[in-house]
Amino acid sequence: WMSLCDSYIAICSRAVGKTWLLAVFACAKAVLYPNSEIVVVSSTKDQAGNLVQKIEDLKKLYKKNPKALKTK
Repeated sequence: WMSLCDSYIAICSRAVGKTWLLAVFACAKAVLYPNSEIVVVSSTKDQAGNLVQKIEDLKKLYKKNPKALKTK
C-alpha cells in the first residue's frame, strides 16, 4: 500500500501508532532501496525528532536481535 503508490493518505485517530508505522516504512525503504533519500517533514521540530527517535529505536532493536526481523 504505502510502497505501491506515489502518495498515501491514512486517516487515523490518536494513539494508533502512526509514527511507529512511518518509522518502519522509512527503515524498509532504506533497506530495500539503498541510497534513496528519506526526508522527515512535520509541523514541528519535536514531531520530526519523535519520528527520528522511533527509527533509532528500531535500529537498536535490530542490532539486539537481527534474526527477529528475518523471514525463514
